Amino acid sequence: MKRVLVAAACTLLLGLVATQAAAETKWVRGKVTAVGGDSVTLDVVGKAMTFKVDSKTDVIEKGGSTATREAQAAGRKGPTLAELLKVGDGVEVHYNEVGTTMVATEIRGGMAVGAGAASKEEPMGEMSQGSSVRGLISKVGGKEFTVKADGKDYTFMVDAKTRFVGRGLSTATRQAEAAGKEMTLDKTLGLNDEVTVSYEQMGTMMHAREVRIQKKGM
Repeated sequence: MKRVLVAAACTLLLGLVATQAAAETKWVRGKVTAVGGDSVTLDVVGKAMTFKVDSKTDVIEKGGSTATREAQAAGRKGPTLAELLKVGDGVEVHYNEVGTTMVATEIRGGMAVGAGAASKEEPMGEMSQGSSVRGLISKVGGKEFTVKADGKDYTFMVDAKTRFVGRGLSTATRQAEAAGKEMTLDKTLGLNDEVTVSYEQMGTMMHAREVRIQKKGM
């Protein structure tokens, strides 16, 4: 049975929250062109990309709480994929390549796509695809932090272009940018925080473009 995870506009997660086992993944941003029973197709800068959706895929979409209540009222555990994602929606998909199949680990709605697009979700400039890692913060210091995932350490560098997304962080980031300052790591990340880091390779270093805090550490 398919388990779809949804979130309301206020970022309240509904349903059973499951931590993804996958660590290093890829991500793309694009517009939904088709939604099937267990798949979604995006237009990513003119290229069609189809992703398989399974019971481990987290689908986080605005308005999900309403869809969940309606599904439960109809005697179902949750909404279908087609009830959450619509053709024309801007979404971000994190995925793994399993053979020739691209399997989505997370689908996040409310994304702006294309140059100059604006979104409350803080689009990463004109970037439409890249790599990402999901795991727990194991070290924070200076302008670097380390994420441990699947027993492997990933160290990322941050700068003024790094965006931090989480409760209150988007506002804090914009305020820092307006003041010409950078977000300091010691006020942003803590040990054992669960994060998803979208990054780009810069020489021998991995530059964090976006750090999304999924859950604060205990």
